[in-house]
Amino acid sequence: MKTPNRIIVRWASLIALLPCGLWAASNDTIRADKRPVAVDNRPALKQVDKHFLDNAVKASMEEAEISRVALERTSNPRVREFAQMILGDHLKTNDALALIAANRGVAVPAKNNDASAWAKKDGKNFDKDYIDKMVSSHEDTVKLFQKEAIEGEDAEAVAFARKMLPRLQQHLEQAADLKRLMK
Repeated sequence: MKTPNRIIVRWASLIALLPCGLWAASNDTIRADKRPVAVDNRPALKQVDKHFLDNAVKASMEEAEISRVALERTSNPRVREFAQMILGDHLKTNDALALIAANRGVAVPAKNNDASAWAKKDGKNFDKDYIDKMVSSHEDTVKLFQKEAIEGEDAEAVAFARKMLPRLQQHLEQAADLKRLMK
């Protein structure tokens, strides 16, 4: 037979833990195996914002990786300076985009595999091909950021697009200037 003090202590312990269990149950979903699972209370990301984050991350990663190859391959000091600027800016952009995407539940790729083909490109035409790619890629990226700045619904993604747009337009202008100089 159990002593009355032991029974009282057990009941008091259970009663003390009850609010914790109720709190956990209110913030979690209980799986079939009785383990709690955290509930994602974030509002669903609109398609325009998801499209922006997906494509902005991919474009920025690609531009950074191609610029990394350009730094190794070019002998033109202007192209080297441009590639260094692109690499530095886009590495920062990648970090910021990855954080926004992660906060919104959007998975981002760890690496851009398309950039590896640039390491095999012909050295004779590499600088021209690189600058052509930077012009076309930045034209697309500027349009993507403009669309998000106007049509986006996620406040953080819209603010980021608006903040970065002038810098991306500057990248485009510099790439276009280099293209004209190389003709």
